[in-house]
Amino acid sequence: MIDRDIAQNIAELTTNICGYTVSIINSSGLIIGSGDKSRVNTIHEGLDAVFNNREYIEHDEEEVKNYTGAYEGVACPIVFNNQVIGAVGIRGNPKETKKYLGLVRNQVEMMYQQLMYFEIYKMKSEALDVFIQVLLSHDIEQNVSYLKSLAQINGYNLEIPRVALAIEIVEKDGKEFSIKKEPYLKELNKILKTVDDFFDNPQNILSKMGSHQLLVFKTLALPSNHNEINHVHKLKDHLLNKHGVRCMIGIGNRYEDVVNLKRSYQEAENAISIAKRMGETGGVFHIEEMVVGRIISEVSQSTRTNLLNNSAVVTFLLPENEILLDTFYSFCNNDLNLSKTARELNIHRNTLIYRISRIQALTGLDITQFHNATKLYLLLQLKRFDY
Repeated sequence: MIDRDIAQNIAELTTNICGYTVSIINSSGLIIGSGDKSRVNTIHEGLDAVFNNREYIEHDEEEVKNYTGAYEGVACPIVFNNQVIGAVGIRGNPKETKKYLGLVRNQVEMMYQQLMYFEIYKMKSEALDVFIQVLLSHDIEQNVSYLKSLAQINGYNLEIPRVALAIEIVEKDGKEFSIKKEPYLKELNKILKTVDDFFDNPQNILSKMGSHQLLVFKTLALPSNHNEINHVHKLKDHLLNKHGVRCMIGIGNRYEDVVNLKRSYQEAENAISIAKRMGETGGVFHIEEMVVGRIISEVSQSTRTNLLNNSAVVTFLLPENEILLDTFYSFCNNDLNLSKTARELNIHRNTLIYRISRIQALTGLDITQFHNATKLYLLLQLKRFDY
């Protein structure tokens, strides 16, 4: 069916352009739009050849006397998806009006096509929203058949193994990303499109989640977790280069069945949450690599308080010791290797040894010994998780 409002707008617009009254008639012969508003909702007879044979017709003053609601003029079919959905007529001497008929018909068909594509897009978008809601619901096992129907509407094959990515936008060009600002809403849509284009697989399921987070259920075409993580690192860099956004990306575990995709998403979100608690502000975090954080997050508040009570960690974390703290983390990341750490920090080896001695004086721990370095590292992480 041709939308009445669209039909009336087109009829008025084209009437003003060509100077002859244009009417849009639906497939039942009812005028649904006209430059002469008195004709709207009246019947236009004499269009059988237009509807049945897709013919262009002309009616002179004598012929129209045999048809109700008809006037001298020309008419032709409106075709969409190879189906006649209506007709367009122009009132006036056929010798003058027929030269405008093709233009008016093309305008009607083009606008109707745009309307239908918009409606299809809207339906798919709404179906995707419902699909995501059902997928993340607590009773997904009772809704698998419904989920499969929604997946079919959106063109998704649920038999493909996927992994969840939670992409949280942290900053835009060095400033906090806030969806409350209208430009950022448009930007979030652009970022979603960039993510979709980057992975370039129609079976990936993407959606906006909340104010500044994107959800991706990514198909697994790559052979290993290592390659998968490298690919996601490239996405992070791509988003920074193209949109100026810094983000944290959590990766859940791979699951073969659709029922466990919710679990993968929860793991991806948890990976980001743990990373934040450990002081991270950007990067890619796979839940399988967050072992220390996951263990520490399970430690009760009372146990955490007891472990930190009278601990030198509190002193070590004072602002004036920031350089020593950075030195310690670099030392741990470089496997307690003095030479590697000095190169990373771009300092002399003797300067590093001095800093290590200062850390020992503050904490009472010789961090050149593995068990002491591990103890201090865990206590520091416990403190970060303290709340």
